[in-house]
Amino acid sequence: AYRHAIVRRRNLKFEIGSWPERTYVARRRTTSMENGAFSKVLGPAFQSVAALLSERQVEPVGRPMIRYLEVDMPGHLLIDIGIPVPAAMPDLPEDFINDALPAGDYVEGVYHGHYDDLIAANAALQDWASEHGIVLAAHTQNGTEHWVSRAEFYLNDPAEVPDPAAWQTRLCYLVHQD
Repeated sequence: AYRHAIVRRRNLKFEIGSWPERTYVARRRTTSMENGAFSKVLGPAFQSVAALLSERQVEPVGRPMIRYLEVDMPGHLLIDIGIPVPAAMPDLPEDFINDALPAGDYVEGVYHGHYDDLIAANAALQDWASEHGIVLAAHTQNGTEHWVSRAEFYLNDPAEVPDPAAWQTRLCYLVHQD
């Protein structure tokens, strides 16, 4: 609750925007938020995807991202750790995937600050959607949230922007389509 209040005071602004389909190459991982497991999978996965794109001379068409497929906090997360590309890539090595965020209306907002507060920023977005009668494209089964399209795009690189207060993350959730 305390972190949630901090995020709200930062005046996160959310809006709905229409997106085309966004293709990406990723490493799909099962992890958790316990004992630093989440952080341990991110760096190697992002680095391996970036290396593959460089090796194949594929220019990214967006910032590095995480797509959340299943969430049961804090013990289970199924995520894609990837980078948007112009089109699906043929003949990917084992353990790499092509996938796409589907076209549609998304609730989105940019969070400014340390990654430690992203859980609260996501909670603020979900609360905002609920307060405005917006149904997000997800369902819950046996305590696990299954998201059609929920992603975070990392708009700057901490190696290039050392001040965590200046880090920017775009939060994006697909709106349920009837």
